[in-house]
Amino acid sequence: MRQALNIKCWKCGEVFTMSAELSKKPNLLVEAETPCPFCQAVNQVIVRADQVQVTISYKDGQSVKTLELDGPGALLGQIFRGLMYYPPRPVPDPPPPKPTPPDRPIPPDKLIPSDQEHSK
Repeated sequence: MRQALNIKCWKCGEVFTMSAELSKKPNLLVEAETPCPFCQAVNQVIVRADQVQVTISYKDGQSVKTLELDGPGALLGQIFRGLMYYPPRPVPDPPPPKPTPPDRPIPPDKLIPSDQEHSK
């Protein structure tokens, strides 16, 4: 089910209404990205269940905090601030491995005695 949300743009501060699909993730109601109709800045909107509460008062004086999402406008009473959207950055390729230097022959005066016998 889609929900209508009032969003306050992070860039221009204007409030606009967007429609978002409810998230299937636990404790997460909405996770969406939408451009502001006034300044075109992309707003990333994340609404957690603990951010939205409706108080229902009963005749016996007890009240229970619940969230009613039965209707499509259930979240319209709240204004959520859009977050600045940073598009994912491409992962750079790792630098190429450094070439290993070629083996250089060891001069005869640097050989240890056992190697000198084998070098003959």
